[in-house]
Amino acid sequence: MVEATRRLGQLKAFANGWGDVKSPNCRGFTAQEFQALDFSKMDLSEYYTEIEARSADLIQSDMEERVDAYLNAVQN
Repeated sequence: MVEATRRLGQLKAFANGWGDVKSPNCRGFTAQEFQALDFSKMDLSEYYTEIEARSADLIQSDMEERVDAYLNAVQN
């Protein structure tokens, strides 16, 4: 998402976009280019949704492990 936003106009160095099939432009960010990005102008909702779902699964798993550990400690 960040890469697409960058190529869609935030950085002048990528005014030509992705290149074409025979000559793709696949280089990454330089540190200076990354610092120039304005994340407040990016739609990161897809990323947030993914992180929320992953976080919920991790929290659930962590809580199950903690409860199991507590029950094992109490029973022994």
